Amino acid sequence: MTRRATPLFLVALLLAMPSASARGAAPSAPDVPPGPGTIHGRIVHQEDPRRSLGGIPVVLYAPKPNGLPGIRQGVSDGEGRFRFEGVSNRATTPYLVGAEYQGVPYSGARVVFPPGELEVEVEIRVAEVTSDAQQLSVPLARLHIEWLGARLRVVESLTIRNASAHTVYIPAEARDSLPAALRAPLPAGAEEFLMPHGLQPEGVLHRDGEVSFWGPVYPGERELSFSYVLPAGGETIRFDAAFPSGAERIEILTPAAGPAPSGEGLVEGEPKQLEGRSFRIFEGPALAPGQHLTLSLELPEARVDPDALEVAEVRLRLTHDDAALEVRETHLFTVNGGAGVKAAPGEPLLQIHLPEESQDLRLSSGMGGLTLERLPEGGLGVGGVAPPGESWVRFDYRIPVKGSSVDLVRSFQARVPLLALYLADTGRLIPESDRLHRRRPVRTDDLTYVHLEAFSVAPGEEVALRITTRPPSRASSSAGVTAFVLLAGALCAALLIAPLLGRGVGPEATAAEELPSERERESIYTAIRDLEHDYETGKIAEADYTGMREELRARAVALLRREREGAEAAEESSASPLCPSCGAEVRATDRFCSQCGGTLCASGEGEATR
Repeated sequence: MTRRATPLFLVALLLAMPSASARGAAPSAPDVPPGPGTIHGRIVHQEDPRRSLGGIPVVLYAPKPNGLPGIRQGVSDGEGRFRFEGVSNRATTPYLVGAEYQGVPYSGARVVFPPGELEVEVEIRVAEVTSDAQQLSVPLARLHIEWLGARLRVVESLTIRNASAHTVYIPAEARDSLPAALRAPLPAGAEEFLMPHGLQPEGVLHRDGEVSFWGPVYPGERELSFSYVLPAGGETIRFDAAFPSGAERIEILTPAAGPAPSGEGLVEGEPKQLEGRSFRIFEGPALAPGQHLTLSLELPEARVDPDALEVAEVRLRLTHDDAALEVRETHLFTVNGGAGVKAAPGEPLLQIHLPEESQDLRLSSGMGGLTLERLPEGGLGVGGVAPPGESWVRFDYRIPVKGSSVDLVRSFQARVPLLALYLADTGRLIPESDRLHRRRPVRTDDLTYVHLEAFSVAPGEEVALRITTRPPSRASSSAGVTAFVLLAGALCAALLIAPLLGRGVGPEATAAEELPSERERESIYTAIRDLEHDYETGKIAEADYTGMREELRARAVALLRREREGAEAAEESSASPLCPSCGAEVRATDRFCSQCGGTLCASGEGEATR
């Protein structure tokens, strides 16, 4: 049976759990988020599901993007069952559940409450523990090589297969007398050893140029990954990749724009696209235990000319919630000419300043050999080699939200021709900026983004954005039909109320009293403005927007026409009466014309003929 690998951070957490004698002590970490939910389940022995597994320590772990994770501990009952009550059932809160059996951590599936559910069940499968590593093998060894100009970064990933039904683990007290479950010597000159997430669990030891892995290795397959840096002086670099346990298959990945490796039995395969990047893939021969593979890389031409690296665009994708503004920032670069650009020794190609309030910085690998690293003086340094053409780097951070608004201020070392921001629209966010101007919203399958842009941002210029959250009571509907009903209702109310407000208005009415048509007109104009806003922020579809806009505009035009016709009629009615015989002006009370003596009103009612 293939077992899913336990996350390394959970391995470290569980191995550091209090012993049975200290289990009553209060944990130093905070509790998991509270709520009405319940997570329960059972610990099952992999070889004997009927075996009683009472008294097994269990931990509930709620990871957080920032700050200490929430942790709650418990113990299984006589049937191996456990239960955690009073936890948050929010669909956005993930959980991990783990148990410690015979000194080895095991995890169940990742737990997320379905919307509206109050209970989730999880099963944790455990196995007997052995220190015999003879059933372990390496079906795949993968080397991911990035050229950084003066250095090579190598990410080595070993897939470890455990063909037995037991978990292989050598406890700390037995490691002086027993060999490691797996050994991985590093090439000569390797430095800056690092494991994923910067976490080195208790079962991994890096010492004297070698990585020793003591387990646990669960039945099935799991992966052990680590990285190191090699100096890359000269035009060619050579190093040995050694595999004491052997490897059934060797795979080497290099960026399409980087140097290609060569070695005995190495064959290039079909290229691959991984995370938006193009890689060349090389297959190596199977290696018996103790054999090694010598690799050689011819380094391409590169020039030390930081000014040749130009910033083409900076993009920020923003996601706002009640706690933080999550920012994903991508910097795009261009290099002209036929050779790549590298920085002078000990200096970055470019520095990227970070907002003072930024937290939880997470770096991503770039495209085209570029790298990011934290600078001692603060901020980030762009390193590696920028190839001819386009390349990019990306990183994530968060800014805490305090109150109803949050400010994001960005400035850059070099000129930025285009700064583009995409804010995920929740219907309650109001972005404000003197430098950024609004463009048409961008829609994806599941989100709509408010699109803001600034052109030609000068070096050191600060571009500020304030995001304010509307109170929930002002939130509007996102459905086109609902928006139409609301707009139509407002118009109908205005049309019905206007005649009532206009009763009793005569020729002697003051200008302040002549408001019904003005109110109706302003209601239509307000509805048009609201409709434009809803469309620009993606709350209604384009088809709904077009139809509703045309209807509102037609109402506005008809109202203006009625107002104009009414004004003309009023002007005509207010003109002085004329004599029908000679056309001279007369008074309304005259019965005969003072000019020609003609009769003005045959009916004798005092009305002059116009």
